[in-house]
Amino acid sequence: MAPGRVNLMGDHTDYNGGLALPMAIQLGTRVGFRSSGHAQLHVRTSADAVALTLDVGARSPAAPMGPALPHWGRLTAAVARHARTTEGGELEIEGTVPSGAGLSSSASLCVALALALGEPGEPLALARLCQRAEAEAGADVGLLDPLVIAAAEPGTAMLIDFADLSFSFVPIPMGVEFLIVDSGARRTLADSPYRQRRSECERAVRASVGRTRTTSPQSPIRCSPDGPGT
Repeated sequence: MAPGRVNLMGDHTDYNGGLALPMAIQLGTRVGFRSSGHAQLHVRTSADAVALTLDVGARSPAAPMGPALPHWGRLTAAVARHARTTEGGELEIEGTVPSGAGLSSSASLCVALALALGEPGEPLALARLCQRAEAEAGADVGLLDPLVIAAAEPGTAMLIDFADLSFSFVPIPMGVEFLIVDSGARRTLADSPYRQRRSECERAVRASVGRTRTTSPQSPIRCSPDGPGT
């Protein structure tokens, strides 16, 4: 079982060496794996009537077969490929994280898949594998989502310093509740301004700000009509 997540503080900081304070939520993704000894993975999900078959033979690890894949299928193939899966069988995916609601359903799926396929549970290694898989599936994500999903502990938020990828757990006081409201709007990273915001942050860091972990309020940003400059 891999949870979804919300971010209490620190958006767009993971790829800029900054701080973030995310936490896991009770919604999540469960992936079951039953080995068959064959050279194919047969994948089914409760969220889609489409089934997926992946060739996991040595010559073509996790190669998709059939028509164009839905996003969850591309992620599944990418995780299996980066996990170097060579054992066939049946994968059953069930999830309660709504897709496109900003609760990291993709990262939850990636982590759950990697664990089901036998990857060790070391959080940073899992997060890096999932980041590579998401990039292959078309989303240039940072490490925040898969890292908190892989490492989260009940009753805590997770303070992550992306300058050195260290993290610690912050207990949530008794009686404190977080209300997460679903607006009903659905989006994917490809359709949202995510890439634009990431590009803007990276340009600001290159211009004069430096890593967000060490930036002081006095650090100036000089802007030109073409964007941040020096």
